[in-house]
Amino acid sequence: MGIRRATTDDIDAIAATYDELLDFEVEHGSVTNWKAGLYPTRKVPELGVSKDQMWVLEEDGHVVASMMLNGQQGPGYDEVPWKYEAADDQVLVIHTLVVPPSASRHGYGLQMLDFALQQGREHGKTVCRIDTWVNNEPAKALYLHHGFRISGTVHVMHWGVIDENQVLLECRL
Repeated sequence: MGIRRATTDDIDAIAATYDELLDFEVEHGSVTNWKAGLYPTRKVPELGVSKDQMWVLEEDGHVVASMMLNGQQGPGYDEVPWKYEAADDQVLVIHTLVVPPSASRHGYGLQMLDFALQQGREHGKTVCRIDTWVNNEPAKALYLHHGFRISGTVHVMHWGVIDENQVLLECRL
């Protein structure tokens, strides 16, 4: 079916992808630094759907990726020397881009990034920004391969619950 706006009917499926990823990381080691019961939780898709900002990639009737798109720049974004200066209303931010382990290596992450960048262009944004834990090498590699550049690192309380150092990346649209 492709990428579409998430609905309340998708909340359980999105939350299940978070659980799958977090369970996998408990067993195999964490690359996200996310913590079960803290972040991400069901509250993320509930919030995203309620604000009409959550997107899913559906394949054969199953949610295989999700993300939230909005202009909300998180803690620390104002501390980074961005190369591409932009007014707040010109910035698209990607949040909580998740492809569960069972759906990895199918290009879903790239499809979600392509979609996000296209959405930004269509809505007149000039810059796209994203953050990830500094040790999340797979995510950093994906973003860098897709034209993002690292703008800096910051220490934050991610969603107010996870103490971490983040790398912030940006891409001109």
